[in-house]
Amino acid sequence: MKRSVFFLIILFSFFSAEAQRSNFDAPTDSTSWLIKAYTDSINAYRMRIDSLQNANAGISEVSSSHIDFTRLFLPLTFYSNITGRKFLLAGRDDASLFPLRDYVDDVLMSIYLHRPDLVSELDRHIEKAGPIITEAPVKIDNKPKIADKVAPVVEKSDVEVVPVVVKRPNFWTFKGDLNLHINQNYVSGNWYQGGESNYSMIGHTTLRANYNNKQKVKWDNTLEARLGLATSKGDTIHSLKATENLLRLTSNFGLQATKKWYYTVELEASTQIVKGYRVNNPSCYTAIFAPLNAKLSLGMDYNISWFKNKLTGKVHLAPLTYSLRYCSRSELVKSYGIEEGKHIFDDYGSSFRIEARWTPVTNFYWNVRLTGFTSYKRAELAMENTFHFQFSKYISCDLFIYPRFDDSRVRDEHHAYWQFKEYMSFGLSYSF
Repeated sequence: MKRSVFFLIILFSFFSAEAQRSNFDAPTDSTSWLIKAYTDSINAYRMRIDSLQNANAGISEVSSSHIDFTRLFLPLTFYSNITGRKFLLAGRDDASLFPLRDYVDDVLMSIYLHRPDLVSELDRHIEKAGPIITEAPVKIDNKPKIADKVAPVVEKSDVEVVPVVVKRPNFWTFKGDLNLHINQNYVSGNWYQGGESNYSMIGHTTLRANYNNKQKVKWDNTLEARLGLATSKGDTIHSLKATENLLRLTSNFGLQATKKWYYTVELEASTQIVKGYRVNNPSCYTAIFAPLNAKLSLGMDYNISWFKNKLTGKVHLAPLTYSLRYCSRSELVKSYGIEEGKHIFDDYGSSFRIEARWTPVTNFYWNVRLTGFTSYKRAELAMENTFHFQFSKYISCDLFIYPRFDDSRVRDEHHAYWQFKEYMSFGLSYSF
């Protein structure tokens, strides 16, 4: 009844104010006062709902913060506030807000009445011992930041820091073989088979400097030097003669075409180291640059790697080859197919070269070097065979067999255009 009277008073005041306002200002819309009244009622209703929600949130927050279930599981204690709430004559206004707390109070009160002997402590004794733990739950951080609480400990290492040196890759490889074999033969003057005493020495050196950048470019360089000297009492003119006399340079530059084939340009030049003589003959047959043989070829190379790398080597095929022969001594030019009065003879043709090493066992290998050239008017063919026996790290034995064909030389009555050389030596060897 009171609310209805109050509402009528408010409504009457509202219409009176509108009537007075209408006397001074003409209304722009006849329905504006109705819309405003409806809007105000909606806003008032919204404010009422918000206040109720805030009140409920506060009640739930208070109820959750004042209910302590731990009293049911801790050692039994007499709490005076429980009995105080139970014996209130006027009752409590917040009883409906805390139903769970009343349940805990009822359980403890029942124990106090029926089993007082189980009560071991009083709440005032606990208060004297120390502050009572708050009943509000404590929020525990499940992921504590230990690194923020503990300062990092810097461990001292006993290992010294090694400076890192970055070097450019070296695409060059260097190898070499050194052999020095010395032979001595003594025969007494009355030896029943005859013969003569002699000394001989053969030195063979091979040096290799190869470049390979693993990106289709390679450059192989080989320098060979062979020199053999011997003494003979039967030669009354020369106390020392050359039995082996060679200085040869081979340079091969290649661009990779496939895995084992290369496009190559090759230069090969060979001459003698010292003068060469025959027994009891004062004439010189060979000397340095007499002759000098050089070949410049364009072709392809094939790398050999067969029988689990027991047979390795290279095949050089050159359909286009330029051959040059130079002789510095005028008296020897005709012996090497050069016209009298000239020192140079050159022509074009085709050539090939096969270099291979076969190593069937650890202490033995066979090196073969087969070369050929033809200008389709003349031909050269040579096959150098070296059978190497390695007895220890520094002791070895070599058997060298060298047949050669050259139809540009003067024809011999017994061997025609064929030439042949062979020797066997024993001595020191070293490889690096």
